[in-house]
Amino acid sequence: MSLSREQIAEAVEAFLNASTWAECRRIVEKRQDVLLNPQAVAFLSSLQHDYRDDEVAIHRLQEYLDLLVRCQQESIDAAFASVLPPTSFEDSNLRREALRLLVNMRQLFSTRRSLFHLRRGGAYRNRVKGDRTKNLERAMHHFQQALKLSNPVNLEVWANIQFCLGNTYIERAMESRTEKDRAENIDRAIDHYRKALEVHTPQAHPDQWAATQHLLGVAYGSLPRGNLAENRERAIDHYRKALEIHTRQAHPDQWANIQWGLGAAYQIRVKGDRAENIEWAIDHYGGALEVYLRSDMRQRPGIHGRGDGRQPGAHSGHYREHHPHERHGYCHGPGYRRGPLLGDTPTRVTGSGLMMTS
Repeated sequence: MSLSREQIAEAVEAFLNASTWAECRRIVEKRQDVLLNPQAVAFLSSLQHDYRDDEVAIHRLQEYLDLLVRCQQESIDAAFASVLPPTSFEDSNLRREALRLLVNMRQLFSTRRSLFHLRRGGAYRNRVKGDRTKNLERAMHHFQQALKLSNPVNLEVWANIQFCLGNTYIERAMESRTEKDRAENIDRAIDHYRKALEVHTPQAHPDQWAATQHLLGVAYGSLPRGNLAENRERAIDHYRKALEIHTRQAHPDQWANIQWGLGAAYQIRVKGDRAENIEWAIDHYGGALEVYLRSDMRQRPGIHGRGDGRQPGAHSGHYREHHPHERHGYCHGPGYRRGPLLGDTPTRVTGSGLMMTS
């Protein structure tokens, strides 16, 4: 029987977290379909590798590993008949070490399960087959589970989950049928992006900070409610912040995507002189197209420029190389997917700031 890593992790976690040997036995009897599977032994062995620098943890894990192997090879009765008597489990030093290991194990399992959901959510969000709306809902479920299980000590993983949730809400906004739903999804995306920025500062995580600023520009430029004039100004401000890191010299693809976003933002800008705004839009679009054509990307940018409403497309390999979210396979911004060839689909700017097919 093939078991998922999540099933194995849950069963092994309960097995290790038992406070007495009697409770431990009851768990083995109840979950023997999982714990007496060779996959559970392999999983427990992998934990020893995680704790290879902790001799006490290694020793305790080996005890549990030997116990499981005996349960498999002989029987549950025979294995627990030879286990240490319950009184020795109450020895103060042993108890203290067991509790320390228990806390560490819980943190380790929580982190592993969180990363599992993070990767699963990214896979559903990027899935091509199936219904797009259902895939996004599944992605959202896994990202939210990842957030619940995330270890508060590991702030970078927590921030990555916030970033992924923001991206998924932006994707949901694209799929929304009503302006109200679109606005609610964009508002939630903005909230998650701002939480990610609590950790992803320009000093500590410049690339993540710039990517999040870029996507905040996308979100505010597409927000259909509130003060539209202020939304467009905020979009422009976030795009310009992103340019502080994603310069043309250092990150030409990302720079071009941001230029395209600025072009769209100026095209629908409310404040300022209309003619001057259009000139700015033309200038930014021109800068983006120079890079796209010179790098032979031949992609039309997205959320403000693709016929299907998605955000600018860049070379996926380049983006993975420079953005940890993509390198680790979690997820990427909606703006970094490949788009159709330049010129194959006419577009127009809607009142919401999203570019739609004419």
